[in-house]
Amino acid sequence: ASEGSEKTSVLIIDDNRRAVDGETSEAAFYLGILQGAGIAADTWSLSEKGLPVLADVEPYRWIVWSGAGYETSGPDILDLSVVMEFLDSGGRVTISSRRPFFGQTDDPATVIADVVIVNDIPELIAGLPEEPVDLSASPAVPPLSNVYEGDEPDWVLRRGPASADADRPLAFVMTDENTEDPKGARLLILGMSISWLPEEFSETFVLNIANWM
Repeated sequence: ASEGSEKTSVLIIDDNRRAVDGETSEAAFYLGILQGAGIAADTWSLSEKGLPVLADVEPYRWIVWSGAGYETSGPDILDLSVVMEFLDSGGRVTISSRRPFFGQTDDPATVIADVVIVNDIPELIAGLPEEPVDLSASPAVPPLSNVYEGDEPDWVLRRGPASADADRPLAFVMTDENTEDPKGARLLILGMSISWLPEEFSETFVLNIANWM
């Protein structure tokens, strides 16, 4: 953490360990939007610093684990150990990856042609369009699962009607609200890069997430 970081700040973890030349960092996209809005944010490059431990992330209120700009990325069990420790202490986490572990499937990658907004958490979708949004720049990605045991997540984005695997989730939220000892933990999963959304949409969405987190 940078010196004097407050619990209101954000740590953006760039999952760039398997990035190749020509791929764009989604972490830099998050950073630009947040800093442009005056939100304190630090970055952590996994290729340069390795995996952080709990002491590295504890000063922050919100972690963004970002790798969706890279074709090969995604947290594994070892990576998730620090994420789960942070959540157990009431932290807030966004995992943004083509293979985000949570909700991940082995289904073939298919193209996301459009996105629809789901109203399960109104604060996250404030100011976003009600009609399907074109996502023509998206590469093919494996669809997330829409089948969960126990409590269903709160849905935020789904693949639109023009997409392959229409109606499959693109973004969903899980919290500890219904546990015996809730600490305020929030986990937002994005099975795509937020940078694929139209500019106005993505900026609004990132700032909504920041406010909700």
